[in-house]
Amino acid sequence: MWKPVLIASAITATVFILWPSPIDAIAEVRVPGVPLTGVYEPNDYLQSVTPTPLPFGAEGPEDIEVGKDDCLYTGIADGSLLRRCPNVGEWEALVNTGGRPLGLASMADGSLIIADGYKGLLRWFEGELTVLADNHQGERLKVVDDVDVAQDGTIYFSDASQRWSLDDYLYDVLEGRGTGRLFAYSPQGELIVLAEGLGFANGVAVSADQTFVLVNETTRSQITRVWISGPKMGVVDIFAEGLPGIPDGVSAAPDGTFWVAMYNKRAAVIDDLAGLPWVREQVAKLPESLMPIPAPYGFIVQFDKDGNALQSLHDRAAVMVGEVTSVQPFKTEQQEGLYQEGLYIGTLHGKSIFTVTN
Repeated sequence: MWKPVLIASAITATVFILWPSPIDAIAEVRVPGVPLTGVYEPNDYLQSVTPTPLPFGAEGPEDIEVGKDDCLYTGIADGSLLRRCPNVGEWEALVNTGGRPLGLASMADGSLIIADGYKGLLRWFEGELTVLADNHQGERLKVVDDVDVAQDGTIYFSDASQRWSLDDYLYDVLEGRGTGRLFAYSPQGELIVLAEGLGFANGVAVSADQTFVLVNETTRSQITRVWISGPKMGVVDIFAEGLPGIPDGVSAAPDGTFWVAMYNKRAAVIDDLAGLPWVREQVAKLPESLMPIPAPYGFIVQFDKDGNALQSLHDRAAVMVGEVTSVQPFKTEQQEGLYQEGLYIGTLHGKSIFTVTN
């Protein structure tokens, strides 16, 4: 009775192995992750966040920006750009990019810069949406992921992969080739590559003192620094490596620190497969539902200007917050001269944005 089953299983396994993989993986050397101890000790602080629901049916507030008008902006999964202004209480849909808004940043003139995973680098101003950059030297930008703006008007943004589109981002993770880039878009419209060979270039943040730009390398669990002024101008080095999480977005705080959104804890299975490209090629043949994706986890970390971790906030069971993609510090004036400080948190699949206050 078992013989036909065994034969069928052997044939199925043989066909699966011989079937071409969609990726061409290479062996990776990954810096081991630091343990979740000390400043990384797990806690459930993020279970006390305050949710602000999105409109009915909306989900995926990937990034959050406080505009020059003090309104909150976010982009959601269906391509819409939403705004919620003080004392209004309701979200309004401003425009649909026709793509996927992933990163947001404000310009001094009040315009909003949008990193769109399908459409490229966009600008929304006074009801008009324009494309600033969707290709480099004739090659289409694959996944424009995050963006920040320096005081001189230069726009810094990431293109996560030169090989895979946003729909196939897991192939980039499994392939391990690291073809992400960091760009600078000057006020004169010049597009310059500042760093390349990055492992899924993701979150971008200009330092408060305007001396360097950070870009998260999601698949390598590290943060790269590119110096843009001073004696180190042009130098590319590592800001933080061996992170115990998967870095997604990053934002600079006025006090010179940085807040990093960790999409999840670092997965042991990913590290174990780093030196096994053939195995990763087989995994890439599986439907996404069968891939080794860890359960959601809430995790954000604050770093000082030198890359030292200062504190971490967690939601271990993702009761309130999981799959964190952005952390935006804010400071707003309240009645009687009091100030409220806190963080806005965005997520990949959530139906609310979340607030952490002091």
